[in-house]
Amino acid sequence: MDKVPGPGFFAGVTPLLLESQQLTRQLVTALSRLSTSEYATVPGSRSTLDTLTAAVSSAALVSTHLAQAIAVNPLVGVSLPGTAVDEGAIRQARETDARSSIVECLTEALHDLDLTATCCSYAATGIDRNLDQAEAAMSLPELTAKQAVSLAGLAKVTHALDRERRR
Repeated sequence: MDKVPGPGFFAGVTPLLLESQQLTRQLVTALSRLSTSEYATVPGSRSTLDTLTAAVSSAALVSTHLAQAIAVNPLVGVSLPGTAVDEGAIRQARETDARSSIVECLTEALHDLDLTATCCSYAATGIDRNLDQAEAAMSLPELTAKQAVSLAGLAKVTHALDRERRR
């Protein structure tokens, strides 16, 4: 992306701001769904939900930093009439002042985007681990004799069909 202040920078950063807002929306939706689902009853889910909350926060900060970059970016405009000013010199001074602020905003946005990705990765790993542990801890109901016979018959039929398919 072009980091030179002005209309070109504004055109380049605007789609990024809108994408970061979309990312925040998606993370809030995922957090809302998970926190109100059966997953919230799984041991270890609190830590994962907290991590996903951190992802929402850091994604929102990405949007904030990009909005700050837009705010410090000087756009081309003309001063009010009545005073003689050197528009070129004013524009040049505003761009010089804005350059370091824009770089700082983009650096912070990139850092927070990286943090968002890390939090999402940790949350996904936590969800997978928590569900595996919950599944392993679940006790299965005892089968009746009739259910066991039916299950064995189904296994034989499935095995026979599998052999036929391999031929």
